[in-house]
Amino acid sequence: MSRDGAADIWLNETRILKNWGDGINISYAGGSVMVNGTRIEKNRWRGAAIHYNQSIPFFSLYNEVIFKGRPSNNQFYLPTVISENEWGGLLVGNFCANSMNELKIESKILISWVEFLKNQYHPALEVFSCRDPFVTSNLVDITGNRVDGNLGYGMRISPAVNMRALISSNQFLHNNDTALYIRNAQWPELMDLPAEVTISKNVFKFNFAKFIISIGLNEDAKKQFLTFNQQNEVRANTVFDPFPTLPPRSTPYAALVVSSSNVKIHRNCFNNERARYEIGTELERHAKWIDARENNWGFQEVPRFIDKFFDQFNRYSLASIDIDPYMAACNQRMPYISLLNGQFRQFRKSTDSRTLGGIIYENHDLLKGRYTVTEDLQVVPGAKLTIASGSVLEFQHGIGMLVQGDLIRNEYDQDEKVIFTSTPFTLPKRHNIRLVDEDGNDEVTEGRLEVLVDEQWGTVCNRSWTAQLTTLACNQLGLVADVQYFENWRVFPAEGDLPMVMDNIRCEENEVDITKCRHDGIERNCAAGCRKTEVVGLRCLEPRWAGVRYSLLANPPTVTGQTTMDNWLIEKGGLFNFRTSQFCPAFKIDWNYHTFHRLEIKNNFWDGVDVVYNDLIKKPAIRSSLIYNNRRNGFHIRSAGITVENVTINFNGQSGMRYNPSVSAREQEDIVSWLSLKEQPELEANNIFRIPDQKLDLIEVMESNLNQRKFLVAAETTECPDDPVQECVYNLMIRSSGHQYGLASKLAIQIVNPPSNTSDEDAIFTEVSTGKSWSARKDQIYFPVVSTENAMRMRYTRSFGTPKLVVLVLYLDTQEYVDRFIHLYQSRVEDNQYGISAVHYSNLTFADGRLANRWNNEKIWLQKVNFTRNSEAVVWLHSPQHVVVPGTPIAEITYHFDNCSVTDNSGPIVESHRDLYASANVFHWILWSNTFANNSRSGIAVALPDTFDLLARQQHSFWLTENRFENNTDFKILLDGYYAFANISSNNFTHNISPNQFGIVELRGMEKKLICERNRFFFNWGHWMLKIDATSHYLKTIDVPSFVRYNYIEKNSFIKQRADYVDMWPRSYALGVFGSQKVNVHFNRFFNELMDFEFVSGAKYSEVSETMNVTYNWWGTGNEAVISQRVFDFDDWNTYTRAEWSPFYVTNDLSINFWWNPWRDGQLANATYIEPTVFDLHGRVYEDKNMTLITERWYDFPHYYRPYRPYRITRDVTIMPGATLYIQENVEVHIWPNVRILVLGNLVAEGSYWQPIRFKPINITEFLEIKGKIPTEYRKKRGVVFEREKRASDRSKPDLIYRQFPTLHRDDLYYQRFTVSLTANGSDYGRSGFLQIYNATTGETVPSCDRQFTIRNAQVVCRELGLETQNVYHWITERWDYNPQLRILKTYMEPRECRGDEPSLDRCNLRLSGNDSQWMCMDSEHFNYVYCGSNQSLSQEYIGNWGGIAFAQPTLEHEYGERRGRNKEGSVLRNVEIVGGGAGHNDSWQSAGLQIFHRAPIMDHVNVTNCSVHGVQVISPSDKITLANLNVTFNQGQGVNIMTTFVQAPSSSQETMNKPMTIPYYSQGMMDMCASVKRFEVKNRIMLYYKYDSIPADCVKLFTSSGRRVAFRIIQYHLYSSPADLGRSDALRVYSSESFAPVNLLAEFRQDFQSADPSVAVSSETIAVHLRATAADGVYGFIAEVSALPSNSEQLYGFKKFCCDFG
Repeated sequence: MSRDGAADIWLNETRILKNWGDGINISYAGGSVMVNGTRIEKNRWRGAAIHYNQSIPFFSLYNEVIFKGRPSNNQFYLPTVISENEWGGLLVGNFCANSMNELKIESKILISWVEFLKNQYHPALEVFSCRDPFVTSNLVDITGNRVDGNLGYGMRISPAVNMRALISSNQFLHNNDTALYIRNAQWPELMDLPAEVTISKNVFKFNFAKFIISIGLNEDAKKQFLTFNQQNEVRANTVFDPFPTLPPRSTPYAALVVSSSNVKIHRNCFNNERARYEIGTELERHAKWIDARENNWGFQEVPRFIDKFFDQFNRYSLASIDIDPYMAACNQRMPYISLLNGQFRQFRKSTDSRTLGGIIYENHDLLKGRYTVTEDLQVVPGAKLTIASGSVLEFQHGIGMLVQGDLIRNEYDQDEKVIFTSTPFTLPKRHNIRLVDEDGNDEVTEGRLEVLVDEQWGTVCNRSWTAQLTTLACNQLGLVADVQYFENWRVFPAEGDLPMVMDNIRCEENEVDITKCRHDGIERNCAAGCRKTEVVGLRCLEPRWAGVRYSLLANPPTVTGQTTMDNWLIEKGGLFNFRTSQFCPAFKIDWNYHTFHRLEIKNNFWDGVDVVYNDLIKKPAIRSSLIYNNRRNGFHIRSAGITVENVTINFNGQSGMRYNPSVSAREQEDIVSWLSLKEQPELEANNIFRIPDQKLDLIEVMESNLNQRKFLVAAETTECPDDPVQECVYNLMIRSSGHQYGLASKLAIQIVNPPSNTSDEDAIFTEVSTGKSWSARKDQIYFPVVSTENAMRMRYTRSFGTPKLVVLVLYLDTQEYVDRFIHLYQSRVEDNQYGISAVHYSNLTFADGRLANRWNNEKIWLQKVNFTRNSEAVVWLHSPQHVVVPGTPIAEITYHFDNCSVTDNSGPIVESHRDLYASANVFHWILWSNTFANNSRSGIAVALPDTFDLLARQQHSFWLTENRFENNTDFKILLDGYYAFANISSNNFTHNISPNQFGIVELRGMEKKLICERNRFFFNWGHWMLKIDATSHYLKTIDVPSFVRYNYIEKNSFIKQRADYVDMWPRSYALGVFGSQKVNVHFNRFFNELMDFEFVSGAKYSEVSETMNVTYNWWGTGNEAVISQRVFDFDDWNTYTRAEWSPFYVTNDLSINFWWNPWRDGQLANATYIEPTVFDLHGRVYEDKNMTLITERWYDFPHYYRPYRPYRITRDVTIMPGATLYIQENVEVHIWPNVRILVLGNLVAEGSYWQPIRFKPINITEFLEIKGKIPTEYRKKRGVVFEREKRASDRSKPDLIYRQFPTLHRDDLYYQRFTVSLTANGSDYGRSGFLQIYNATTGETVPSCDRQFTIRNAQVVCRELGLETQNVYHWITERWDYNPQLRILKTYMEPRECRGDEPSLDRCNLRLSGNDSQWMCMDSEHFNYVYCGSNQSLSQEYIGNWGGIAFAQPTLEHEYGERRGRNKEGSVLRNVEIVGGGAGHNDSWQSAGLQIFHRAPIMDHVNVTNCSVHGVQVISPSDKITLANLNVTFNQGQGVNIMTTFVQAPSSSQETMNKPMTIPYYSQGMMDMCASVKRFEVKNRIMLYYKYDSIPADCVKLFTSSGRRVAFRIIQYHLYSSPADLGRSDALRVYSSESFAPVNLLAEFRQDFQSADPSVAVSSETIAVHLRATAADGVYGFIAEVSALPSNSEQLYGFKKFCCDFG
């Protein structure tokens, strides 16, 4: 062994024998290694291994490895023998050390006259290449050696790069594996490195292998060449087929296998009788050809060797091998070169007319009968195959058919089906491997794997089992494996009775027998480290045939709509390549011009039908067909422009119809390369023209069938070489000739292959007369373009990059048009997992080279379709992308349901997006006159994405009109996401039952322009009938009108009897409006006695004077007192907007009738507000009130006085401006949970030291006293208002592999299930610890290291663990007992974004992060720690916390300077106890039992205790406030929290202003950025704020002031900044116009980069503010001042002085 340094090493006349390691091991920096006359034998590892070490500080002046033996003509030299070594013979490592050597010395490997004998396992001789692009080429000379009797490869150089190699005059004899292996295909990234290999004068005889020689370099590598020439003799070898029942596709078993077209095979001699093929190719590039001309094939007569080649004739996906001319004699000096003279391989032999296979060059007819197809059938352009009715073609496994000419059924015979099917399958028996089921039956394809090893049957341990081993084992069984997903091939069987005999299997060197691979066996006690239950169980599959494919060149019909094929059955297809587990559709059409009738596509393994491109001009169609029981999708469509009529699509494993408009780079190249014919005459005969071609200045298309279409293929031509110095410019005139009805014809230009992203290639098409133009690069989604005239100019340009553009020019008569839709008409979609599923992309290309078919307008039109018994979804639309390339054009996509029947399904209509906040697609949903009946877990759930251009002209729309929804269970309609025009009108909702915690119809997300009218809701059950919950504003339009009118919402229910009402929180209601948008509600009929409320007015207000207009409705009664109880608004929860419901109708007129006149036919009444009494205090209090002690005597003697009776408040109380509530000493006020007291006027509560005033929660005794009014179930629900489901339904999973683990489930986070736990090392066992997640698929418990984890996430974790959620905390902190660099994990959970009301963490939406270091555990310092504190802040006698007392000013306006003093504070709290407050309206986070906003009440001896979070919270007091003798104890959060909001002076630093937000979500007297009012006129100044939550938001405010400029200044800001910019950066932007155009931007505030100085105010006539915020914790947000600048007349007030002393 030699290591380190640089030196010369010589070994002469040495014998190295029987060592436990390598015989020779050299690892150093270089020098010369000379081995001569040495025997290296019987070593346990390699005979010799020589490596070059780049890490040591030495380098050599030269590098040489020389092994020399005894030449055949010199008997005096000692031989050099490398033999019988167990781990291979000689390994020469790379010479990359030279890449660091400035001398760039050429290294040499010289191996001559060495005998390599009987070495085992690894190659007898192996040379590694250096893959460094900066190294000089190595010289490799391997000459005169004898490679004989080795059990592994004879010689291997893979990859062969950076070398000039000569392999000459060697003898490869009796080897038991491949003799010579040189192959680069596994490393496509090396195609730019040079290689020059010459193989000549070698002898390959008596070898036994799958292939004797395998040679090939990188395809399309311009610097790589391999020549196999000068009479290499390849004779008398034996080639075996390791899988005889599985015909190969890309792995031919031939004497010579070629894997690239830069190999030249010239003047060699082949004759291998024990090989089916002399030469084969595995190059799957059908446009390529391999030069094998002038070789001798063992015979002079052509018929004797013509079938000894495996190429495109056998498999249409392979390259062609050119053997014409050939050598008639095996003598390179006198070869007798002969021509084939037109002889070619026939697809049908005269001796066996029932066996077919190969290329069909001319017209042929198949008579009625049964045929066996043994090789791919190919109908070339210009040829026609006519099949008689009733014929049956049985294809062998993996064999398919390609149609490039015509394939037709003989319609003049009897009308019988033509059947394409698979040959019958019989499960072969293997002597050493089997699958066994639970009953011990071994004639199965799924079960426990058992193997025969060392004459012992046994099982295999599954610890190190892989998908690759699965493929090998299944192939060995004569089966195939689908290894796309783990669940597809792995089963978990019983352990069985046999011992475990294999573990840690290591199959190498293309081994084909798993029992012969290296492994740990019984002798190594493999069972000791593997549990008995951990045995390998496999799911293998029966092999199928490869299906039928129509190529781009398949002849189009002569007349549009003409039938291509009729009455045709295709079954049992779908296997393309068993060795690579590659599957294919049973019927694939690359470019669809065709019309098919009466197809029957059934029982196929993969997709039934796959249409890649549709010709939008030729109107292709499939009619009157049956597509059923296909394992994946019945019908896969990847572009618009097809009609599917009267087709039944049922019982398919995944989707009945799948729309996925993407094409992989490999597939796109494969489709287009059919246009790359070798000879120019061939091209022009098929209307293919290479451009640029200066001789070609005019292309003309015409009405004739032969000239209707022409392809323009860009290529490197002599006129346009690949020269970056000079730009290539080419001009071409395109013209159509023909007239119809006296009108000129038109042109259509369609892109077949787009320009490459790695070039600047472009083609601009311009109309001659109008000058309108389209760019193939920039306007791709507008193609195909149709001209308005018969002539266009094309200007083609390219200065760098490889040309890729292919254009199709089509003739159109004046009446023809372009179909951009998929039309499914009068069809049935039944019993599939998904009726229809679709994927839509935002970008045109992907990083891996895939293309997306996008059009500016596309439509999926479902007309008169019956959707029945589909299990997961009727329609599922999904968008998987979350990064949109800037400048991507926006496409509009329409889904149109027209007179469809949707019955008995157990899934909804769903639109989901991986990223809802960035898209280049606008969606239009039209559902008209459909019937939805008797469905379960059903409805419609549509989430409309933000367009990445927020000011885009296009807008989403949602039309739900004239539909019938009847008798559906778990039914809901949800319209979520971005702004849209929504029209929900004239629908009938009857006898539907919504999911638990949900209602019938909900609109949420961004505000919508809504028209909801003339709907009927009768006899439905749910929490609500219609709910509108906006969380964001639309940027482009300030005023977004929304109307709910002329609807009947009657006789719906949530409770069983009226006694179950609740009246203190909005549990159920007919109509509810919440959040950031108000709705006008008029002329509706409400009468729902079994719902808690008819209407909930839950919009966010800016000022308490705001109202929501709900006038002119009938509320089920004419009694205004009852109506006031049926409307839930500000008077119930004073964080809600007041509903203005008067005037109202007192009769239930036919308001839905179009002829009903609301002013003429309705009887109106007006309501008067009734001031509450102190005994039933609720709502607004306008008059002074006095709470005195309530004393009562017992009725019986001795007339003792009863205890003082407390006052009880069950709903929110608001003391309005000008009113005062006086409370006498010793009075107790008991308040219902969540109820709060808001003081806008004054509260004077003056107790005494011995008789204080107490505010307390109600206790159990009071609860029992009034439980007849308030249902007992309330107590169980006191902590929760309601929880919202995240998806449309809880879909079941039938117990079939693709139904249990469907591919589509992986696209939607709704289906990804996991559980959470907390580690046991927390401070409070069971309630705290580091968060960890269990992945049941891999069996791993994975720590959580989400650096964007929020308090809402923590609340959901606590809820999932069965703990309380009100007092929750989380930290990102160190965990020193866990080192992620030592613990290797297979998976991490993608981060979640919870709203806080989800039942478990896996139900939260995905939060996107382009930086996996933000959520994968990279170090020991960023782990998620969660504490689930107890909600219990009170003793058990109390029901729950109440909301607390809040003092606030009545308006948003703040006075300047001395003007503030005019309103003296009149509120007093003296000797007052506030117990158990702080939980207002189920939102306690950063709230307090006593809150003071911009007020300064007198407080003395106030006791605030046992609050749910904070005790006292003071926000920007209006004057000096004294907190004297306060007792703040036993609160769950902070005792006292004070925040002042002084406007910062211009000199204030940004660090001073950048502070966490501590204000509560409801900060009275300040304007919430997302409040429903968007326009506001400022008189003095207001405070604007936003506090983050786990809901992304876009919110808008527009400020003006009459006759004055408006100023905007930041007071405090702490905006969130995502670690990865995904195009949605959090920003606060200020504009000078409501257009929000970038040109009007005044200031931008962001956290992630330098933005405007927040201490400097900006001003304008109009101030428009736009906040774009992601989901984050509430510590983030901002507070700003918006003020009206004084006019000149106000300057005397000294505005500059006063504007900066606000506090």
